[in-house]
Amino acid sequence: MAWLQIDLFSKNLIRSVPVQAVLPAERSEGPFRTLYLLCGMLGDNAEWLLHDDLEELSIRHKLCVVTVSGENAFYTDHPLSGTRWCDFVGRELVEMTRELLPLSDKPEDTLIAGESMGGFGALHTGMTYAETFGHVIALSPALVLGLAKRSTDDEGNVFDLRRSYYKTVFGDPDKAIETDLNPVVLAAKAKKTDVFLSCGRDDVLFPAFDKLCGEMTAEGYPITRDEADGGHEWGFWTKALERGLVHALGAPFERPADYLKAEVEKQWR
Repeated sequence: MAWLQIDLFSKNLIRSVPVQAVLPAERSEGPFRTLYLLCGMLGDNAEWLLHDDLEELSIRHKLCVVTVSGENAFYTDHPLSGTRWCDFVGRELVEMTRELLPLSDKPEDTLIAGESMGGFGALHTGMTYAETFGHVIALSPALVLGLAKRSTDDEGNVFDLRRSYYKTVFGDPDKAIETDLNPVVLAAKAKKTDVFLSCGRDDVLFPAFDKLCGEMTAEGYPITRDEADGGHEWGFWTKALERGLVHALGAPFERPADYLKAEVEKQWR
């Protein structure tokens, strides 16, 4: 495995951004397929490295995994600060990593995924840049636009996220649900791409997930709905990510039991 930690200067975020990339140790034929993997709220670019075996995942699916911190920003273009998270992930990050690493530029080889806030970011960014991302894997997407509309600046909000916070990341909380930030609104006008939506049946977000699946289907946007027992937790997300990858890429490459022995022998020939 190759594990790279890179600082990239982003014009969209107006600063240097730490990025991590995991690649199989041995190059496959041609450039690598790429999974841009987004963290959830309170997480960072090491979150998935701590909770999932990205080395094994990258080897089995023959892809490069790129992780980036989301900084509780919901991966949207922020109207107040001027920072453009959606454009950073959907265009700038892709362009910079393709310049640095041997990555395919084909949409069918380019995936975006994430959990919770990262699930929202993957869905919004993947649909917005459908010409770039051939596959979107949104795990328990944090569909909070309705919550933002009901929010106040008093204490007691979820995670103590107040109306002023939602205004920073979504713009006017009363009108955000009517904009392209709402996947249903975006579905009516965006170029179609492969969308895999997954949520645990015990997740507090399951009712919103269920409603979203129905509304996107009604808009004529083709989705693959995935649900299983589980809540808003890593035990669900790691398994759901694998199901999403199999859906997008097909059955993974199975390493033989003596893989490590064969690799060592190859190095010493």
